[in-house]
Amino acid sequence: MNLNLKAVCIAVLLFQLFPVYQLQAQQPKDTISNNPEYLTARQLIEKFEKLRGVRLYYKPEWFEGKKLAASNLNRTPEDFLYLLSVTGKCSYLRVDSATVVMIETSAADDRFDATDTKSTLLVGKKEDFGKYRRAVMSGKITDGKTGETLPGVSVYIDKLKQGTTTDANGQYQMELPVGEFDVTISFIGYEPSVRHIRLVGSGTADLELFNQSVYIQEVVVTQDKAEFNVSRTQMSLIKLDNKSIRELPVSLGDLDIMKSVTLLPGIQSSGEFGTGLFVRGGSADQNLILIEEVPIFNPSHLFGLTSIINPDNISGVTLLKAGIPARYGERSSSLMDIRLGGQNDDQVKVRGGIGLLNSKISLNLPVTKNLSVNLGGRSSYSNWLLHKMPDTDLMNSSAGFYDLNGLLTFTANSNNRFSIFGYLSNDRFGIQEQMNYNYGNLLSSARWNHIF
Repeated sequence: MNLNLKAVCIAVLLFQLFPVYQLQAQQPKDTISNNPEYLTARQLIEKFEKLRGVRLYYKPEWFEGKKLAASNLNRTPEDFLYLLSVTGKCSYLRVDSATVVMIETSAADDRFDATDTKSTLLVGKKEDFGKYRRAVMSGKITDGKTGETLPGVSVYIDKLKQGTTTDANGQYQMELPVGEFDVTISFIGYEPSVRHIRLVGSGTADLELFNQSVYIQEVVVTQDKAEFNVSRTQMSLIKLDNKSIRELPVSLGDLDIMKSVTLLPGIQSSGEFGTGLFVRGGSADQNLILIEEVPIFNPSHLFGLTSIINPDNISGVTLLKAGIPARYGERSSSLMDIRLGGQNDDQVKVRGGIGLLNSKISLNLPVTKNLSVNLGGRSSYSNWLLHKMPDTDLMNSSAGFYDLNGLLTFTANSNNRFSIFGYLSNDRFGIQEQMNYNYGNLLSSARWNHIF
């Protein structure tokens, strides 16, 4: 504002307020409250004028009968003028550094409703304005798209030169002087945000950030596949995941994990109709076979015709052909560790099939977000086939098996996971009702995995 325009504004405002100010001078002074901590609004304004070296023009009826705490004189000039505008339900205009004019507003019923906009966030209760010099502002900062809390977000107020960061749960807390200021929040990968805050008392201010969009040119990254068989420290190690297992060759129309691994280097089978493994010259009983870390002693059905585990429930297989750690005992030929579980814990999947030897079914069921159940079973119908044979000896013979397995997994948090495993199988074989053989497996385990 140039000098001429400023002079015109002062003259107009003084001309309008002169009768008011004269009336103010003729009125008797208000009586001082018995409590020295509180003063009438007029007394507080007079002290403020002497303390700050400014002149305020106002209508006395705006502050009639209103008393304020004397400690308000310690506020900054802007906060003090804002307090007067709330108390008198008016607004103010700073003509120059030494002149302030209080102006009547049309929406004088509520100062907060008249001045609050969508860009201003009120923290605390409106009725608490003027009661406190400092207040605690707390809240959480979340992703505006997903609603997830963001840890490590920077919260900074440039006006106060004060800041903090959110904790692991996206929460923050700051003790600040009451007033108005801009809060800047920033986080890597997100657009910085500035929010205007009006702090009148202790309260919460929940803020949001949105992903930052960065447009860059196309980047092509190429790399040769690592030679895993050469670079790893563990010798003679073979790992098969769920996808690799399903691509293995089948036997008698069905996938058999025990027969499929005999096609790998260094492993031989006992024959076309056997599931025994011979690893680098070792015998079949020198192989340690684990299912969910539990050893199994009869790894086949029908005397070696098929393996003992439903392949649809297998999530991975680890085979060690040499350098077996000492914790696995005296088995010196090989170690096969079979793990169960679904391919996707968050999807319901049912898989089944009918083969020449047996029928099978498996179920992967996520009960809740943290709890999943994997069930599987197989059963043969060889007895039905034998009884259909025209030979009397075969009709009087019996052969069959079944197996059931289950795995319950509960993930308490990122550091704790619990699982319960159970397995039951039975084999029966008889010739002409004279020689009957029965054997089975009953396995169970409970495991707690904790990451320190």
